[in-house]
Amino acid sequence: MSTANGATGQKGFLASPKTIAIVGCPFSGGQPKAGVDHGPIHLVDAGLEEQLAGLGWKVKFDGHHQFEEIDAQDDTPLGILKRPRLVSQVCEAVAKVVGDHARNGELPLTLGGDHSLAMGTISGVLSAHPEACVVWVDAHADINTPSTSTSGNIHGMPLSFLLGIAGEVPKAESGAQPFSWIKPILRPERLVYIGLRDVDDGEKKILREHGIRAYSMHEVDRYGIGRVVELALAYVNPDGNRPIHLSFDVDALDPSVAPSTGTPVRGGLTFREGHYICEAIAETGLLVGLDIMEVNPTLGSGDADVNATVAMSVDVREAKKLKAPAHRDLVLGNDGSFVYGVRDVRNIALYASLKATCTPFEGQGSRASPHTDPFHVESAAADTLFHPIPVSTPFLLTIIHPSKRKAAGRTDSGQPAIALLYIMFITNLVRTVSVLGAISTLATAAPVPTVQESERSIFGAVLCTLPIIRKLCRKDVGEVNVLTPVGVARGLQTSSTSSRFVVKYASAARWANPTKANTWDIPNNDINKMPPMCPQPYASASSYSEDCLYSVIYTPTPSPNMLSNIPVIVWIHGGSFILGSASNSGLDGAELAKATNSIVVVIQYRLGVLGLVPPSSSGSSNLAVHDVVTSLQFIRQVLPSFGGDINQITVAGQSSGGQMVRALLATPSASSLFKYAAIHSDPMDYGFYKPETITGLQSLLYTTISGPLASCADLACQRGVSVSDVLSAQDTFLGQAPGAYPVTNSGSIIRPFHDGQLLQYTLTGDSFPPTANLKPVLVFTVKDEAGNVIGNYYNSPIPNVLVNTTIQMLYDTDRSSKLIDSNNYDPETYGAQAGVPADDMARAAATQLLTDAYWRCPSWTFSRKWASKGGKVYTGEFQVGATYPSNQGVSYCTAAGRVCHEDDIYILFGTTPSPTSAQTALTQEIQARYSSFIRSGVPNPSSGSYATWAQSGSTDVAALKFGGTGTRAAEACDPSFWGAQVPYDYQVYGL
Repeated sequence: MSTANGATGQKGFLASPKTIAIVGCPFSGGQPKAGVDHGPIHLVDAGLEEQLAGLGWKVKFDGHHQFEEIDAQDDTPLGILKRPRLVSQVCEAVAKVVGDHARNGELPLTLGGDHSLAMGTISGVLSAHPEACVVWVDAHADINTPSTSTSGNIHGMPLSFLLGIAGEVPKAESGAQPFSWIKPILRPERLVYIGLRDVDDGEKKILREHGIRAYSMHEVDRYGIGRVVELALAYVNPDGNRPIHLSFDVDALDPSVAPSTGTPVRGGLTFREGHYICEAIAETGLLVGLDIMEVNPTLGSGDADVNATVAMSVDVREAKKLKAPAHRDLVLGNDGSFVYGVRDVRNIALYASLKATCTPFEGQGSRASPHTDPFHVESAAADTLFHPIPVSTPFLLTIIHPSKRKAAGRTDSGQPAIALLYIMFITNLVRTVSVLGAISTLATAAPVPTVQESERSIFGAVLCTLPIIRKLCRKDVGEVNVLTPVGVARGLQTSSTSSRFVVKYASAARWANPTKANTWDIPNNDINKMPPMCPQPYASASSYSEDCLYSVIYTPTPSPNMLSNIPVIVWIHGGSFILGSASNSGLDGAELAKATNSIVVVIQYRLGVLGLVPPSSSGSSNLAVHDVVTSLQFIRQVLPSFGGDINQITVAGQSSGGQMVRALLATPSASSLFKYAAIHSDPMDYGFYKPETITGLQSLLYTTISGPLASCADLACQRGVSVSDVLSAQDTFLGQAPGAYPVTNSGSIIRPFHDGQLLQYTLTGDSFPPTANLKPVLVFTVKDEAGNVIGNYYNSPIPNVLVNTTIQMLYDTDRSSKLIDSNNYDPETYGAQAGVPADDMARAAATQLLTDAYWRCPSWTFSRKWASKGGKVYTGEFQVGATYPSNQGVSYCTAAGRVCHEDDIYILFGTTPSPTSAQTALTQEIQARYSSFIRSGVPNPSSGSYATWAQSGSTDVAALKFGGTGTRAAEACDPSFWGAQVPYDYQVYGL
């Protein structure tokens, strides 16, 4: 996004040089207590400008705006609303001032003043950044409406006005209607709360009804501020690209930390927790608006209040340097002493060889340690001491000797310490790097589980880490819980090395675009259940559901570690776009996850006409592709909670799943959602349909074929047709489509189409993305892709003459003659060079013909083209496989040495039943190459003695033989033959 003056700054939202505009708003009209209007002048006088300038910002002071006061007698209440005209007028003026700064590419910092001013600040910022989200840090929800408020104080209502849910304001008898200028510019899903602890019943109802995410102090206490902030940002800004407005009410802090506010509520954030929120948001580089509200310096600004900000005092008797500390802070004491503190994710403060006497300090807030008497921390195993007080991340321990405590309350300058406290707070809001942040990793620490065990306190967790007590601690066998931005993920530990989580990633009405889930929903609320399949033929009605947009997540450890930062593999199943599910044989991702140390996700998407041939009246298209895109968006939102690195996502798929991967490569809007791609056995001969083909198929299905669908006159009726009737019409449709539309005469009659909106490239000819958007790709085929087709059609050896008959049956006269004349598929010539049994040369030649025509040769053509456009691509062929269930009944495929379509699935996933040594070796190689590729885009692992897999070039594909040696000879896949003398189907039909 460009700024008004044409300059662009960090993330493109702020201009350069970076400028912060201080807007002072000494306003208290939204609430009854005097003094809050004095907050801005105290903060500025205490040196705020100098502090910000010292951080490298250009500072513009917009002045203390003196808004025209309306006589109290004239500003009579409207219904319950107090001072409505004054509040409306001031907020409208603030909106203009703040909006002007934001449109100039400046960061507006608004100093309040009461929180009703947020109606103006957020309106102003969102006028310049309409996609912005809002992080609201407050003890109160401030979302009451005129009908739910019991006080009439408008500082408790700003969000209801911004969301457009305030309802109708009573009419003024004369003059402008208060608040008529406010537009509903904020959406519920772009608002998140942190720190709530005093919420009215009416507000609770509003939050529930509108699905607004709120992280209360209960979540802060339970999970720690670092986790809460991560979840909040992931929820409100899942793709990490929205600008952020932070509105901070200082009453979010505990009164022991910040007593100078008119609405204190015990049990709030510590100073360090508030500090951390600011750091985390600043480090995103997305901050475009900032409010500091409800500072009231007339309330409690003495030394005692500053002393209350100190959580405890510690007399350090002996300290040694920590070994590889994790979240570490060096804290200076007033006497020049220092201590290193470290906090691991179990909320345990760790000290190396440290003896300390910890005394809770007088004035501590309600979140103080449960220990009321001084206690001594005794040593534990490995020279590590455990301090069983919940702390925030990073752990911060302030050392103030008793003799120095009184002097600590006031600085040499004489400024009130409470003002300097807020100065410190504000300056860290705009830092891009934390001064006291985590600065190294605890190399020797235990893994950091995000598993949440119910009915277990943090203190209990401490005890359960001790060697003797550990054996006595209860474990919930089987179930594993992970806190995510959409709720608690309930999963099943399936082995000693893996857990499985099933979740619905989206919902969709029939023939409507999917809507990403905002809650964690599992099938029948049962962690043991796999998801229902999407409706498909050959399956019982009880096994499928139209509510089928699920993904199955496999983790490489039983307890997912949110800090593991491991790659992600997203697998898209095959089935000619009419069959398949995440429960397909061999798709248990546990072994693949373990072998590659990655998270494996197997997704489902709508199939058949429900997924790819919607009625024209729906206005939808390529719904299955939309499903997959939505699944990736959901994955990016939740997998950081499992330790997934969303910047290292590889999409992979087999057969029509590979074709779906190809569709994603042709979809610019999906480009940012994944980094690498792997395509297995994609029948690339087919190409994506043209729009007119889909139009014709829609006419055939919804008009020509008699039945309930054709009897409908509108979409509502079509959506009411039973699933069984839809599948019955689909069956007829699949039989009639090839005759009516020859372009569909293939193994994928139903498939995506090049609509120019979602799919913007055909990936044929010269229709490819720009070089910068060409991702590293693996392209696999198997040796006998067409073996199942030939083995089913010819279930015993055939005479050689039938090879030419097969060619003439499948191809037009021109292509048939060129194929026959080439002798590339002459049974005796082919059999001699391929080394096939003499009595079965004809079937072997026919198998190679169709393998080349539909899979191998068009895939090689794709690889050459991808390379010629500047992309990185690696091409390979499986020479060894493991017979897949679909091939078990085909004796031709079960013969020794045959590798038919789908026989690579077990090999990749490591799920081959009773594997041979050759299958085990190939599984290890493929998984090792995957492990390297998903991290670097290069499938050559640093360990092992595997052959170097060279990149394909624009002429030499260099297809590596897996389970064999060397590279695969081109034979008929020479670019002068297939795709030139003999055109592919996509060339014949101009796809």
